[in-house]
Amino acid sequence: MRTIGLLPHLGKTGAMEATADLTDFLIASGLEVRLDQAVALQLGQPELGVDAEAFNNGLDLAIALGGDGALMRAAQRIYPSQTPLFGINFGHLGYLAEVEAGQSKQAIETVLAGKYRLEDRLMISASCGRKGRPVVGLNDAVIAKSGRSRLICLEVSVNGVYLITYRADGLIIATPTGSTAYSLSAGGPILHPSVPALVLTPVCAHSLHARPLVVDADANITAKVIAQHDDVILVADGQEAQQITPGETVYFRRAPAVTKLITFRETGFYDVLRQRFKEGQV
Repeated sequence: MRTIGLLPHLGKTGAMEATADLTDFLIASGLEVRLDQAVALQLGQPELGVDAEAFNNGLDLAIALGGDGALMRAAQRIYPSQTPLFGINFGHLGYLAEVEAGQSKQAIETVLAGKYRLEDRLMISASCGRKGRPVVGLNDAVIAKSGRSRLICLEVSVNGVYLITYRADGLIIATPTGSTAYSLSAGGPILHPSVPALVLTPVCAHSLHARPLVVDADANITAKVIAQHDDVILVADGQEAQQITPGETVYFRRAPAVTKLITFRETGFYDVLRQRFKEGQV
């Protein structure tokens, strides 16, 4: 590995300081550091800044500094390059950013020594209309209300077959990675990250019969939005939002590329899950 991209959360305490420290460490180790232009300017090293279009070109490793949210933004940022990615945690305990702040240099040395595993994580792609600009998420893509508390009717079909009409506050289409996030809080099931599936979870559905549904990862899911207002949005991983026009159909499918997460853990998913249950994180 020669070229390493650092993607800090600009608002996370300690993340920018750690980015400056890691930048010096990596350069001293003979490696090339790549930063977003805004980050490079803030660190006083504009020569390391690269524009968005060129950032992924030839990138060997990406490191997110912040927490699970920072790692999800990084996954969107480097998509679809499939550059190996890991996160350094400056936030609360999570599932994704598994390296703690004080272990960052050790983690990089471990990666450079090749002592790590890669996990392929399924991504979700969603678009408003067939020709809409797709958004991708590591955790989920969500139809949600952006304004006052009014119901949305969502006519959901899977592989062209009508399934159900949800009267709800929204709908989450979660990946296995995202099954422990927003979908779980809305009553969805937990999936192992390797399970090739997607989870449909209605948000505050106004029916006792509306339940989450697990479908094959290759299923094509559509949701026609029926609403008397225009306060409806499509958002992936809680990031960039797109307005949905009433009557418009939103298309969900497995994204063409995966995110390759680096893991150092000797324990498996179930060990982490058990620990989170014990800590009250799930």
